[in-house]
Amino acid sequence: MSHLINLSGQTIGRLIVIEKVRGPNLRKTYWRCRCACGTEKVVNAQKLRLRTTLSCGCFQRDRVAETFTTHGHTRKRTISREYAVWINMYQRCTNPKHPSFADYGARGINVCESWRKFENFLSDMGERPPDTTLDRIDNDGNYEPTNCRWANVNTQARNRRTSRFIRCNGNLITIAEAAEQTGLSKDTIYMRIHRGWPENEWLIPNTT
Repeated sequence: MSHLINLSGQTIGRLIVIEKVRGPNLRKTYWRCRCACGTEKVVNAQKLRLRTTLSCGCFQRDRVAETFTTHGHTRKRTISREYAVWINMYQRCTNPKHPSFADYGARGINVCESWRKFENFLSDMGERPPDTTLDRIDNDGNYEPTNCRWANVNTQARNRRTSRFIRCNGNLITIAEAAEQTGLSKDTIYMRIHRGWPENEWLIPNTT
């Protein structure tokens, strides 16, 4: 029989070893321990010696809570609007079981490495303004700072996958937005594109 190592009084992780007790397996040694949170737990002696058990379970729960509690955007069972947007964005790009995965992850739409942490997404995008949702400027592009904005319903409607994008003053915008900014009609812009006009002449104002 191996020599019993007396662990009584020792502190192992968050556990203070109190006394040797009978456990579920009579061939093994068990110790009654009190956790720093106040909970008592009976632990196998080998797990204490190898330090594979360091708490009553509260340590792991605290780590999970810390992971999902970021910038005060998760409290108890409620989450902020920004956190909900981030979760949905990530899931539809990475989870094949998400109902929208076919339109995102399956099409090769990804979340940039930085935005895989909520803190970075929030820092780049800021708080969501009322009546807006997360919108990708280029519908074939990824979720990343240079391709995303908070947009209202009208902007989202223009920005369908079938929308044609052109450059205006260095920015990639829809033809509908270009028409608003230049005063040209959408038909005029489309006509110039289809007739093969040079790109730098698509948005030149009419002179007649």
